[in-house]
Amino acid sequence: MNMQSGQILWASIGVLIGAFFLATWRPVKQFIRGRSKGFEVKKRVKAHETKMAKLVSTLFALLAISVSSWSFSYYAKQESLGQLWIEIATAIFGISTAGLLGGIVFEVFLRNEIFEEVSDTLVNIVTIDKDVVKELFTREKRNEVIRTMLQVNMGNDSYGDALYSDFLKKYISTSRRDYREFRYVFSDDITISNIDLEHAVLQDNYYVVVDRLSYRAELRPTDFVAGCGHSEEQLYALFSDPACLYRWLLKGDDFNALIDSGFGFSASLRIDGVECETLHGKGEITNRGYEVYFKNPFIGVSAPAESRSKVGQLVTFHLEIHTLHPRDEKFISVHLAYPVKGAQISFDYHDTDIRNVTKMHFLTGGENTPVIDTGIDPILAPRRHKLTLEIGDDHWIFPDSGAIFIW
Repeated sequence: MNMQSGQILWASIGVLIGAFFLATWRPVKQFIRGRSKGFEVKKRVKAHETKMAKLVSTLFALLAISVSSWSFSYYAKQESLGQLWIEIATAIFGISTAGLLGGIVFEVFLRNEIFEEVSDTLVNIVTIDKDVVKELFTREKRNEVIRTMLQVNMGNDSYGDALYSDFLKKYISTSRRDYREFRYVFSDDITISNIDLEHAVLQDNYYVVVDRLSYRAELRPTDFVAGCGHSEEQLYALFSDPACLYRWLLKGDDFNALIDSGFGFSASLRIDGVECETLHGKGEITNRGYEVYFKNPFIGVSAPAESRSKVGQLVTFHLEIHTLHPRDEKFISVHLAYPVKGAQISFDYHDTDIRNVTKMHFLTGGENTPVIDTGIDPILAPRRHKLTLEIGDDHWIFPDSGAIFIW
């Protein structure tokens, strides 16, 4: 083999090797980069890696055959082994080289373009089709995607993580049976009055409160409870119970005596006009305070078949609470513990010695501020002391929002 032929041989080998690495470097680089970031190998990625390994092995084999056949053809010519051997070697070299170059061309110019188009299509399907998302991703994985998207959109990992952890997580990290309910057309009408003279023991220290609530919400297949705590710890325990529809804080020197007086706390519940039966008598004192339990009339074997279909549907809840409020606490607060769309909160203090009531609201909404109407009805103002806060149903109001009436 003379020097010129050797140079041609090595130049050809170099071109083939360079083209080979050009074709395989991008997926290899992506694989290494994914590994360096702690990339967890899943079934689909393993399948892709297997295909890549087969492609690389095939290109290596074709490269080896091309070099070998070219070398043998050159050797056959130099040693005059016969035209047949030269033709065979030349044919093998042509076929293997064509296969090698074809694979490289497909990888460089076609496969990447096809892969990007298919990827875009798959991304659209996966991110839009709810059934596909549920099938491919667990709840935990979907939550991680939401967290990552918030971080990307905010351009700040800490802020995106704060939005996820402190706002969204409580709504999206639990299963449907434990979700926090959403309330529509929420109304809370609080009437506060002096205690009659015949109850002189209480009248110097407490007001009577009648709190009437109504709202629409999805009916869950559980029984319900309304509770009254005498400390913040008990109140928080009631808030953490998804079956608890209503909570009240009643501070006093002797909580049990207040309950036994008949004024302490009582509750009634109607759902779509159906009165709910109380369980365990009128109520009972527990480690969370005083609780009144209600039987859900739309579940259980005793419920009519047509009534059971209400579970999972929007129904109207009506709660009426009778309780006490200490005179030395010169405020009453309304806490919106659930997301609500449309709310009206009123405070009627006509039958009391309370004067000069100021109302304040604190609302957690979205990008647009909801419509809020406040003030005293000019027609009723001379005759009745009543303040109303009305929140339009144009946007959602999220916890922890509410209103406070101070005197």
